[in-house]
Amino acid sequence: MKKLIQLENILEHLNNPQFPHAIKQTLENLPAGSLPLEKATTQGGMIDDNKISVGILNYKKDGPIIQVKFSVFFTEIIGGCNCHDDPVEANAYCEMLAHIKADSGITSFTLCEDA
Repeated sequence: MKKLIQLENILEHLNNPQFPHAIKQTLENLPAGSLPLEKATTQGGMIDDNKISVGILNYKKDGPIIQVKFSVFFTEIIGGCNCHDDPVEANAYCEMLAHIKADSGITSFTLCEDA
């Protein structure tokens, strides 16, 4: 089941040059666990989504849907080795797509597998 989030506050910026900045700020300020970053972990770790940074790669409006491709830099917390420095933090990166309904702001996220 896909998690849906409402991003209606960014719709007012859609047709002006502030849209990339508005969506970046909105994505970076989502509540913890909103983005499916666990699908992007490489070492089976947990996500510290208090430390994410988003970059807008591109966006387009395709009929009733706004598609935004964005990058996410985040911290993966790797535990379980029972070492003195456990858990270990690792820098991680992924690219995602946001599919935003232009009439309501209801948004779903998918991981770009080819990043």
